[in-house]
Amino acid sequence: MIYVILKGRIGNQLFMYSIAEQIKKNKKDDEIIIDDKSVLDENWTDDLEYYDLDKNNVTFVHNHKMLKKINFLIPMIGFFLYKVMVYKKDYLKKYEIEKKYQKFFNFLGLVVCENGYLPYELKRKNIIIHGYFQSEKYFKNISADIKNEFSLENNQQLSLYPNIDKIRKRNTVCISIKVEHNVGNEMYDVCTKKYWEDAIKYMIDNVDDPLFFICSDNVEYVKNNLIDCEKYDVVCQAKNYPSPVALAAMAQSKHFIIGKLDNRSYQIKIDDIYYLEANEDRAFIYCEDKVYETSLRLYELEDQLDPRLFVRISKSILLNLNKLDNVRALLNGRYEALLINRERLIITRHYVSSFKEKFGM
Repeated sequence: MIYVILKGRIGNQLFMYSIAEQIKKNKKDDEIIIDDKSVLDENWTDDLEYYDLDKNNVTFVHNHKMLKKINFLIPMIGFFLYKVMVYKKDYLKKYEIEKKYQKFFNFLGLVVCENGYLPYELKRKNIIIHGYFQSEKYFKNISADIKNEFSLENNQQLSLYPNIDKIRKRNTVCISIKVEHNVGNEMYDVCTKKYWEDAIKYMIDNVDDPLFFICSDNVEYVKNNLIDCEKYDVVCQAKNYPSPVALAAMAQSKHFIIGKLDNRSYQIKIDDIYYLEANEDRAFIYCEDKVYETSLRLYELEDQLDPRLFVRISKSILLNLNKLDNVRALLNGRYEALLINRERLIITRHYVSSFKEKFGM
């Protein structure tokens, strides 16, 4: 049984459910219990209940009801120890604790990660999932299934969403700005007005007749402080629609403008990079405790990196050989690369020969 302690808004909830589905697949035919805590917080919404998840053997409960059963005693001990260890710690300290003690927590039946990505192992039949798990790596093997599961393409409320036909037909650019908890927060402050103006100008220069779709938890703040809507062709997020419908409306856009974490660019040391991964039209740089997104394509990054140090192991992954612990042969001519952080990557058959040559095998 997989027990998910749900928290956060719709984005967080989707990530948490997705890792639960991946674990369910790994464990084969296991049940997912989602504790939505709605009994404790009347202002919080369980957005997952909007989707048709019953067919996937998913049960919703309230107020830690199932955790009181004896078969969750050991995972609950792990959860209690974790809460004590991270009490009043900032997110970086939490990550350090999670990384250092992940195997111990896994042994007790707890899979935990508040930020980024951490490998985990399934050690018990009954498991508690706690954290935000904000990485596609947690469910990349079932990503297509997850996307289909949360599709609302034929949803009646979506068909009635204001301007939805216009959003679908035009070259719509979604501008996503979260204001609540972010404005004035040193770590997650909303990007400057100039950032949004420059991004809009870029879209106008590169997209034919764009329609800008402003999506925010405080549209009025955005209009009054960040974007001069009278200068552009704009529609705004509608009020009084469930979060899943609003998210589905955003997904109809062809282009997106999003804010940057704390509105900064980062200089990354080569020695800190474990590997780089392409995902559709984006690339991600994986370091020990952070993941960075870059606008460069993987082949552009490959041209800038030392070919003696970085090697392709698949069409989408470029590996830093200094972060490699060992390799082992798999079936069908593939190899598995074990990194020094205990993460595993697959070396596909097409790249095995060049990898062996560079690694000296």
